[in-house]
Amino acid sequence: MDVFGLDAVTATLVFTGVGLVLQNVVGWLKNSEGFDIKKAAASGIIAFFGSVIVVGGVIGSIPDDASELIQLTTIAAAIATVAGFDTLIKNGAKAITKKV
Repeated sequence: MDVFGLDAVTATLVFTGVGLVLQNVVGWLKNSEGFDIKKAAASGIIAFFGSVIVVGGVIGSIPDDASELIQLTTIAAAIATVAGFDTLIKNGAKAITKKV
């Protein structure tokens, strides 16, 4: 399956990277105190591995005969998921820690 001319592995890595960049840009824009590159790098590393699984699964599920519009909307949803993936992991860990 090619997505916008990229093979599945390359597309997974590119779209995961785009999601991680967006996640950090949004974090930078929302933080009025300053941007901590160490926190951003740590968040990116944590989110990368889980996000590759999500994006790879999404790309693998796109039918070969899917239109470009379906590909675009599917990939946009995957990127949005990646952008919020780190937040989900952190909030889930906090919730589990509070219960314990």
